[in-house]
Amino acid sequence: MNNDLLSLSLHAQTLLNNQQPEQAIDVLRQILANHPDHLDSWDHLAAALTLLENYEEADHAYEQCFRLGCTFPETLRNAARNAHYWGRPTRQFEHAQRMLNLTADLRYDGLRESAQALLALSKPVPALAACRQCVLEFPDDVDIKPLLARALLDAGLPEESLKIQPHAGATAKQRLALTMTRVETLLTMGEINNGIALAEDILREDPEHTDALTAVGFNLQYLPDITVDHRRQQAERFAAVVRKKVQQFDAWHNNKDPDRTLRIGFICGDFRRHPVAFFMLGFLQALQHRSLELYLYDALGKSDAITDKFRPLIQHWRQVQSISDKQLTRQIRDDQVDILIDLHGYTTGNRMAVMAMKPAPVQVIWLGYQGTSGLREIDYALADSDSVPVEQDTEFTEKIWRLPRLSMCFSTPESDYEPVPPPVLNNGYITFGCMNNPHKVNDTVLALWSRVMAAVPESRLVMRGGGFNQTGYRKRFVTRLQRAGIDPSRVTIERMAPRDKFLDIYSRVDIALDPFPYSGITTTAEALWSGVPVLALEGNSMVWRMGGCFVRACGMPEWVATSEDDYVRRAVNFASDPAGLASLRQNQRARVVASPLFDAEDFAAHFEQAMRQMWRLYVNKGQ
Repeated sequence: MNNDLLSLSLHAQTLLNNQQPEQAIDVLRQILANHPDHLDSWDHLAAALTLLENYEEADHAYEQCFRLGCTFPETLRNAARNAHYWGRPTRQFEHAQRMLNLTADLRYDGLRESAQALLALSKPVPALAACRQCVLEFPDDVDIKPLLARALLDAGLPEESLKIQPHAGATAKQRLALTMTRVETLLTMGEINNGIALAEDILREDPEHTDALTAVGFNLQYLPDITVDHRRQQAERFAAVVRKKVQQFDAWHNNKDPDRTLRIGFICGDFRRHPVAFFMLGFLQALQHRSLELYLYDALGKSDAITDKFRPLIQHWRQVQSISDKQLTRQIRDDQVDILIDLHGYTTGNRMAVMAMKPAPVQVIWLGYQGTSGLREIDYALADSDSVPVEQDTEFTEKIWRLPRLSMCFSTPESDYEPVPPPVLNNGYITFGCMNNPHKVNDTVLALWSRVMAAVPESRLVMRGGGFNQTGYRKRFVTRLQRAGIDPSRVTIERMAPRDKFLDIYSRVDIALDPFPYSGITTTAEALWSGVPVLALEGNSMVWRMGGCFVRACGMPEWVATSEDDYVRRAVNFASDPAGLASLRQNQRARVVASPLFDAEDFAAHFEQAMRQMWRLYVNKGQ
């Protein structure tokens, strides 16, 4: 090595050690321009690029290291970590495989990185095999336990996941990671109260644990005894933690012309086979050729055949699942988005920290989460006068922006299912149905349905949902039925089915029962479209009112009860009139399709008008 190369290489390494990656990169590129096969420089360049969160270029630098025959243990580890940060599990897995046949330490890292990558690729069975091999070969490992618990959960073995205990030598961080997986496991098993209680245990130890805060905030909406004020306070608790970690913008450089084409950004990772997509597809198709330019910030990067239908409808599609909150904020500001709409709330993939930084001058929460964000940086919650009456504005920290009709519009299902006469005509007994996530069917709901079934002799109940895919979940649910006074022999419990087959179940249902306080949204729209009336109970929060809101929008206000006693009374009255149910089913789909719930063109016009009015208010405020 000549003196100039040695001097430059040492200088670059010093810069890197002093946390000056930008300056180090300049020196390293100078070296590589003249010495393209200088392994140490490629290695240092990769590390510097990772520090700057430029993961794609870093991955290229690591590949150059391997081309030159690099087997440095730290480089192999760093390459796999970089791919993980980049959100490229396939690359992470490839790098992990390089480690398996080298030293024992590297083999351990290779197994652990392989397991993590396979979990990210939704391959829990081989991930579980990698975890178990790691435990077999390295029984004293303290890092593998959280991954093993996650692999068991994702492989459909939640009870086994709960048995995983932290290693005696685990750090607080490792122990909390395993505990958080236990929280998710309990929630997956339908043990909502226990899951929330364990998350609160985490928060007592680490009050700023955002995953635990998110778990509590989202899952409170399943509990019937939680007040609206408590949910808002929990959202504000989360928001305070997020806000403390970021710096808010209070100036933007957007063109303030009130009449120009507006740039509307959506933060959402659910433009795929997901309830959010079922509401957005028809609406976005109707929104084409209007004065809005659309940006999607895809927070999850998951895609399927439905995603392909969305791509032509969005002018600018940004894959952001692997970039930091700061980078995403910078991207949104560079795009000069005028109105940024969060479609996640506290659901998977949320980027609340980005919303807290306020990268756009106007910000809105909508659709994916029926509740407040708690963030003062979000200006509006999009709703309507039925889902959020004026007297319930205090549920939100955001100002309520009410659309003239409904605040969401359902896309016509891609199904050839046609309504059939109500089965009571052939069966001689009423069949109630509920196809909601069974987490929503809490003990208070079951107690009310027990009263309904007792008042409607020989009636049956059909249920289908994702939780019922688990044997243990079904057994626990049967026990809860018995505790509520419902004979399990009168209840048919079925596993989840693909959507094209899912709707067929409505041919076996006379009346759908809406749960509470987390009412049916997608399932209510699907039942109504399938010709099945939905009996809903009036509630005092947005998430509770959505089922009744849809029913009323379809011109069926008599199907919304005002109290539990009224719910039972209406169920009995409707069940005792098979001829009335048959008459209703003959024209229900036509009525529903013609209603605001399915009127995409009308909804798109109201949405565009709302965006324009929000923008003008912002522009006028600054004048």
